[in-house]
Amino acid sequence: MHDLMHDLAESISGDECLRMECGVSRTIPKIARHLSWILDEENPISLKVLYKFKSLRSFLVGVNSLNPPPIINDALKELTCLQVLDLSFTRIEKLPDSIGNLKHLRYLDLSCTMIDRLPESVTNLCNLQTLCMDFCVKLKGLPKGVQREWLSDRRVEGHEEHQRKIHISGLKNVQNIEEAKEANLKDKKYLDELVLEWDGYDNSEDGMVNDETVLEGLQPHTNLKNLQIFAYGGVSFPSWIGHLFNLTSITFEDCRKCERLLPPDIHLPSLRELTLRLCPKLEAFPEANPLPALTKLEIIGCEKLSTLPLLSSLCDLRLGRCGEKLLSLSVPCLTSLSILTIERFESLRSLPHGLLKPLTDLQRLNIGWSDDLKCWSTEGWLQDLPSLQHLEIYSCHNLESLANGEGGGGFPPHSKL
Repeated sequence: MHDLMHDLAESISGDECLRMECGVSRTIPKIARHLSWILDEENPISLKVLYKFKSLRSFLVGVNSLNPPPIINDALKELTCLQVLDLSFTRIEKLPDSIGNLKHLRYLDLSCTMIDRLPESVTNLCNLQTLCMDFCVKLKGLPKGVQREWLSDRRVEGHEEHQRKIHISGLKNVQNIEEAKEANLKDKKYLDELVLEWDGYDNSEDGMVNDETVLEGLQPHTNLKNLQIFAYGGVSFPSWIGHLFNLTSITFEDCRKCERLLPPDIHLPSLRELTLRLCPKLEAFPEANPLPALTKLEIIGCEKLSTLPLLSSLCDLRLGRCGEKLLSLSVPCLTSLSILTIERFESLRSLPHGLLKPLTDLQRLNIGWSDDLKCWSTEGWLQDLPSLQHLEIYSCHNLESLANGEGGGGFPPHSKL
């Protein structure tokens, strides 16, 4: 299927988009606008062939070796119409001054190269919108001519002084805490968003311990606002989460061994959004409420989670593929809710008695993908929701009625089904 889609894409793009590979002879049409070129040290290709294609808009350079690609200085002098230039992973050590000739350049990716400095001529790139420099480990700093005003109009990724977001994947390949600390996340005080991804599981006990050790070494600066962790194999999360007082959003997804959500005595005063997906062994929140500002909570695929603390500021709750105990014990206590979504409760035949009655501020109720749901169990439940404005029911194929017996009543004023 992948090959078929590739062939379809090529047929649609025609000769405007080309992919060149080493050892494959192919003529470049004069109408080519977007070119991807894979270089190989065993089959060197001169970039001089590009000089006559002055109308190229996008140029992506790849390498199948660890050696630097051919010098691109002369090529950049000629390709003055470029809008996208991707030199990531090429291990190029120096960016030529001729980069400043690319007046139309909008996107420049130098990630994972061996560049140690940028030429002053980058300040001539008046149309540049995005400059990527992730994992440029030898980069010492930005040119003196790069002023704060220049940076404020552009998205700069990867430079320690201005990096706002970091996404680290493949963490299962990190061997120990020392390697993790090399990321130096603790000193990146401008970092707003951090995404950590393991990309797979090691089911052994050693694998679990290693994941916990690696995550401990990836402690970010306390200024962090958004934390996302995917496919983490540890049983618990590190204590440094309790020191991220500026966090406004957390996502934990596919953490299948995690049993404890937050360390004891944690307090996150700024956290407004929390997302928990596919954490089947997660059993409980801390007993005390460590999340006084939480307004939005999503819990999907956490079957063992049975209770929630009293979240006095919570306005938006989404529950899916969880146990009915969580639904019946926790929801009635969350009286500040204005939006409630209940999805994929496959064995749910009717809503628990008294579930909705305390939710007098509820304005929107969504229920979906629950084929066993047949009816509401409480008569007159609509009158219990005086603020309800919107009711949406979807993919509940066996639902027979909105009230069990007579007396179901009509909708509150201004409500919408």
